[in-house]
Amino acid sequence: MIARLLLASLIIGIIAGIFIVIYGTLTEFLSHVLYFGDPFETIPNLPVWYVYLVPIISILIVNYLISKDEAVKEYGVREIAEAIEKNRLFFTIKDLFLKIFASALSIASGFAIGNEGPSAAIGAMIADKIHQFLKLPRNLLKVSLSIGASSGIAAIFVSPVTGIMFAIENLAYEFVRDFAGYLILGSVIAFSISWHFLDSLIFNYSTGK
Repeated sequence: MIARLLLASLIIGIIAGIFIVIYGTLTEFLSHVLYFGDPFETIPNLPVWYVYLVPIISILIVNYLISKDEAVKEYGVREIAEAIEKNRLFFTIKDLFLKIFASALSIASGFAIGNEGPSAAIGAMIADKIHQFLKLPRNLLKVSLSIGASSGIAAIFVSPVTGIMFAIENLAYEFVRDFAGYLILGSVIAFSISWHFLDSLIFNYSTGK
């Protein structure tokens, strides 16, 4: 069982790292498309009506996606913690991709701030699928989801310590003594991947960073 959980941590870290890189890169790409370059440089020169129009249209698009698939809605840290506490997280692969797009559009357009919640959710969604694929015991689902959430945070913050501390503080405090090694492994792997593609310690899209 230890070997399977180690394998799960490794796979979750790798896949979460890759998907968070996609998420972060997509967010930056969409922001440059929507605002014709770096928003910090271009927004002061854009018409006021356009600056208001972009987030409004983005809200309509995201709300439409949510109306078609409720799993796309934003999940903050509290919702992820509750899902893990109840040992449940029901998402499909389509939900994962739609969530990445919706969250990236929300932040890129400027009507949403803080990508730690979405990143934790993306990591947890990936962990849920890996848990099922490896046929790990149901009583270890909370561990898998925590590994995924901490990996997502570690990747988006480009800091393994942040992912680990996030899990300890918000998700996994009660069993960190027994499973800390798996959280560390997943977080470090995800960080190792995102470190090559995302900016470290410089955060452009979230006041929470």
